Amino acid sequence: RAGPARMTAAARRRQPPRSPAPAVSLFSNPLLLLLPLLLLGARGASGFCNIPRIQARNLTFAEWEGRVSKAPVILTDLTDGWPALAKWDKATFGSLYGDLVLPRTSSTGTHFLLPPGEAGEAIPLRRYVDMSEGQHFIIYDHAETAGIMNAIRGDYALPSLLQTSSLETILSFGGAPQGASFQRHQVAWLATVYGRKHWYMAHPNARKPPEPVCRTHAGDGRGEAEWGRHGVVYCAVGPGEILWV
Repeated sequence: RAGPARMTAAARRRQPPRSPAPAVSLFSNPLLLLLPLLLLGARGASGFCNIPRIQARNLTFAEWEGRVSKAPVILTDLTDGWPALAKWDKATFGSLYGDLVLPRTSSTGTHFLLPPGEAGEAIPLRRYVDMSEGQHFIIYDHAETAGIMNAIRGDYALPSLLQTSSLETILSFGGAPQGASFQRHQVAWLATVYGRKHWYMAHPNARKPPEPVCRTHAGDGRGEAEWGRHGVVYCAVGPGEILWV
């Protein structure tokens, strides 16, 4: 996965995945609902998308549970009406929530690398946003982050189709081109709110593929034929789209 500033929403289940797990993820803990904000360019250097997109608004739960949810899919229409889609660009998000304070270090580790000469443990969210072009932040819904996580709750709504798969919320944003190693992943859903996010995935029983190299916002430049030899599917997910894995 690679991308600039981002925010996402994701969720995971307790049971093992029944379908191909995402090969690329920052998340190894179970039970997540993730909200990312990305600032990314157009289509991505790989130039293809072989993960299906489905208009999900009119899916019945029986169709979802019995057929669609069995493999990775990009769901559209489910975030229509989310205030976040209009409020979570970098400038507006910083203006609305910038005075909220986050710990630089929490139970999940160090979130924020201070520039030389700066010190402190309580960091205004505005400072996080200012530094997001060069750092990637993952904010879990824990006691020490309750201020920001409660403040943004009105900006999105859990789609009814995914309610039973939504147990914990994560806010993810950051702008530096980067990638994550291929990892096994439990069932999750991730809604991209702003920008784009590159996803490279393989079946959980496949031999581990070569790692994507994401040095620019365009992602890894290898094409469909080369990734296909390793059983990898790919797509760049855009604003308002939900990736189910």
